[in-house]
Amino acid sequence: MTNRQAYNIWYSKSQLYGNWIKPIAFASYTPTQNLSYQIGELSYIDKVDKSNALILDLPQYRGVEDGVALSKLGWVAIPLYNGTQAPPNAHGFVNNTHIIDSLIWGAEQLQQIEISTNAKPAFLLDSLRRNRSHLVNHMYDNSWDIYEHDLPTASFLKNHSINALTVITNSVQKDLKAILKKYKNDGMNVEIISLVKR
Repeated sequence: MTNRQAYNIWYSKSQLYGNWIKPIAFASYTPTQNLSYQIGELSYIDKVDKSNALILDLPQYRGVEDGVALSKLGWVAIPLYNGTQAPPNAHGFVNNTHIIDSLIWGAEQLQQIEISTNAKPAFLLDSLRRNRSHLVNHMYDNSWDIYEHDLPTASFLKNHSINALTVITNSVQKDLKAILKKYKNDGMNVEIISLVKR
């Protein structure tokens, strides 16, 4: 499966949320076809309200694995990965090697899943996206942040009967905190499920 084919599958399954899928994750990588991924176990699922939208801020490809699992349970997974691959012979701050492969694997899984037109979104992020703690001159800065415009507005979500967000993460990062604060100010309920261990 090519990058473009994978993108088209994710987009075709996205229902109302296709405009928020980030194409850069599909366009910027050379896939290695290392498809040794597994459908997520969702250890937190009993704590999740099925009427909520989700934000999965998990390391590397784990969001894709859990996104596929959630798709089987009635959500629609929306990848927001917005990093680039380091140029040849360069090392990036963020290791994005597996993200496109997992998205291709995920596309293959999604082909077998029927997504309801009323499915609530599960937005997928890489919790390692802001890995800038060891800035050195010879490394390529492919880190990235999430911004308010990268997610639907509270008004959009409310118009589609979504009044609450659940965030699944090990730790809420500064960029996401700002977005969650805006959601709260706009009348959305925001719940954090902290994963101590993955």
